[in-house]
Amino acid sequence: MAKSGYLREIDRLGRVVIPKQYRKEMNIPEEGGEVLLTCKNGVVTVSKSAEVCIFCRSRRKLSDFKGRPVCAKCLDEIKSGSDEYLPEDEINTAAAE
Repeated sequence: MAKSGYLREIDRLGRVVIPKQYRKEMNIPEEGGEVLLTCKNGVVTVSKSAEVCIFCRSRRKLSDFKGRPVCAKCLDEIKSGSDEYLPEDEINTAAAE
């Protein structure tokens, strides 16, 4: 760890891994989370983007569903039993129960 943070290598595609400790502090999910990158005076800043529905990307009337933001419309569809938004493995698990 560098004096003021973590020293990370940039891969050949220009990617940098955000340390797990930082992702946890910022409450960024392991997969599917978004961050906002800004650059000013040669300094790149990473900040958590605004919460959006994991299904339709809406920012309106969000609720927590299994630790993820879901809008009211998508939540209603989930509650009505629609499996349109469930990943294939969850559909198979639900059908087996």
